[in-house]
Parts: sequence; C-alpha cells; structure tokens
Amino acid sequence: MLKPQLFSSYFLTLVLIFILLPTTIQATVIYSLPDPTAFRSYKDVANINIPVTSVVELPLDDLVVARYQFAVQDLTDDNRFIPYYFNNKLDAIPLTAETEPSTTSPNNLVDQNSLSYTEFTLTNQQPSQTKISLSSSTPIQSSALTLNLFDNVALPTHIAITANTSQGQEIIVARKKLKSTIVRFPATTADQWNITFTYSQPLRLNELTLQQDTATKTRSRSIRWLAEPGREYRVYLDPDKSVPATRGESGNLTQNKDIVSLASIPATPNDQYIIADSDQDGIPNITDNCVKVPNQDQTDLNQNDRGDVCDDFDRDGIRNFDDNCPDQPNKNQADVDADNIGDACDTEENRLTEKYSWVPWVGIGSATVILIILFIFTAYSMKKRPPDQPNETPDEPPKPPANNPPDPPQTTPPANSV
Repeated sequence: MLKPQLFSSYFLTLVLIFILLPTTIQATVIYSLPDPTAFRSYKDVANINIPVTSVVELPLDDLVVARYQFAVQDLTDDNRFIPYYFNNKLDAIPLTAETEPSTTSPNNLVDQNSLSYTEFTLTNQQPSQTKISLSSSTPIQSSALTLNLFDNVALPTHIAITANTSQGQEIIVARKKLKSTIVRFPATTADQWNITFTYSQPLRLNELTLQQDTATKTRSRSIRWLAEPGREYRVYLDPDKSVPATRGESGNLTQNKDIVSLASIPATPNDQYIIADSDQDGIPNITDNCVKVPNQDQTDLNQNDRGDVCDDFDRDGIRNFDDNCPDQPNKNQADVDADNIGDACDTEENRLTEKYSWVPWVGIGSATVILIILFIFTAYSMKKRPPDQPNETPDEPPKPPANNPPDPPQTTPPANSV
C-alpha cells in the first residue's frame, strides 16, 4: 500500500497535469504558423519609436501582388506570428463578371476575397476554353491583369484579351502562351474586357484583378498590428499560395485613432522563398502540365498541354497514372496476378503457373509418382511382416497361499546311551 505522503504527492501531480495541460495546448494553438517559404518578399520594421504598446501602420502603396495575404512575425523573442489588419482603400470602379460557359459563382472573380474562387471544369478531358467578361458602369483605363490562382492549380496554357473601347472591339493581347500571373499590355480605356483562357487541367481562379490606372492616385493600402516598444517585426508579402490566417486574441485594429504611422520601407526578396510545387517534381505549379502527379520529364505525346500521366487515353474514367492498363478500357482495374498490369492488357502473366503452362502438369505427375512409390513401399513392408500369433489366454494370477498353521518343527530323537 502507498504511504499517505506518497499518495498525496501522486494526487497533486495529477491535479497539476490536468490544470496545466489545457493551458499548454491552448498556448500551442493561439498562433497559427504561416509558412515563411511561401512569401516572395518581406519588410523588416525596427526601431519603432513608441513609449507604450501601440497600433502601428506600415504603408503598402507600392504593393503589386496577386494575393492580399500577409504575415507579421515578432523577431525579438520567440519569432511568433501575430494578428494583423490589412487596410485596403482604393477608389476603384466596381466590376461585374460573366463567364461563358456559365459558372455558378462568376462574381467571386471580382469580390476582392482571396479565399473564394470560381471553378472551370474540363470537357471530356480535352483542352477547354472559357471566356470571362469584366464590365463596369464607366470606362476603366488599365495596363495590367493579375490572376490569383487557387492552391495546387496550374496557369491556363493560353490567354487572349479583347476590350470594348470607344472605337469598337479591339484586340489588346493576341492569343499567346501564358507564363506569368501578371499580364501587361498597352494602357487601354474600355468598359468591357473579355479574357479568354485555354486550359488543359482543372482551373480554379480566386480573383481576376484589372489594374485601374486612374485609381492609383487615391489608393491607400497599409497593414496594422499591435507593436510593443523595443521589438522588431518582419512583414511577409506576396505569397504564391494560400497561407493560414494568424489566429489569436487581438485588439481592435480597425479604429483610426491613436495610430502610429511608419515610414515606407522597401521590400527585400525572401531568401527562404520556395515556389509552390505540390507534387515535388521540381516543376512549379504554375508551369507544371500535371500539378498533382510527379512528372519531371513533362511528357506530352499527344501535345494537348497536359502531361500524359494526367491524361486518360482509354477514356475509362481513370487517369493514366492510376490506370493499370492505360491503353485499354478496364474500369474495374482487374489484376488477377497482382503484377500492377491490368488483365485487359497483361500479355505475360507473372504467376509461374500461368507463365509456364507445363508447370501444373509436372506438379500433378510428381505427386502421382510419389503416391505410387508410397503405395509400393507400404505393400512391400506388409508382405515381409510375420503373421500375427493367435491370442493366448493370459495366465491366471497365482492364488495366495492358504492360511494353514505352520508345520511343527521336526525334532530328532535323542540317541540311546550305552
């Protein structure tokens, strides 16, 4: 039995564990961890002249990015990520979007929400086209279009842009291979912009941003966070994929009261940046002809701008990479000999009995010979054995001696004396 003192120690230990464990778990989830390698650049902020904890605001008017997601890291102690507020004020003309073929949520393309998206599907696994029309109530002067791709999505293969100007419909960008998320063109004023994408893989777009050149004079972009005296911070910018929002309790960063404005700081290229490559084949997502399946050679025999491993040559609904018989339809993927080659196209079986048809007969013949030998050996052994003797009645057990009195001892008569 435990002594009272030991029992008390164990009990107190358990109580402390149950008290501290939730606190420890909570501390690990207060701040999510954005991946610094996802950002292309950053701005370091040091020597902030504040006597007390204050909300600071860093201007980002020079920012030209496809995705308005950021991360603010406290570099002083534990490199923790802290909550922030992105203040985006732009005197921009609102846009509406229409797609052809129609989609369920075309206006997600212009809602300035990098988490929503519009999806465009493939038609019969063949290169497909979609036409997106961006319209405004008044003409817009623009010289660039930015694509914000959803995660694990490749760029469309080709793009063409026309615009409805005062002179009629004009070709702004003739059909060309798309190699970047930003497409630049001569400054043009129009109230409708028609963008045609050709794509060979499923396409998801978070946002299409038509740069409004006439709105640049009145734009105001900045990022705010709660700073402490004597600390240094790093603001990560321009990720090429979605990053988790920093969670945790935060003060009200939206109020325009007692805000400490910081001077503009040039961005520094992030030496930790690793371009998004979902399948880790060394080919970036934006140019990978098969984003989710490794194919470093980028083989495309049918030249449809989609890697052969992502194609479905036999149209059985299973892409080549997963199809155990890519050239013959076999939706059930039957593979009797388990050699990863579907029975529909397996010309050489890996099982020995199927590869060499004579093997079963050799086995049957060998078994028959063994049985005959055993039979002969058994018969010969029985023939040499002597015949069995007839059964004899076992001897009766000896009877115990009779309980007769012992014979009297024999006495010799004494000799006659002379």
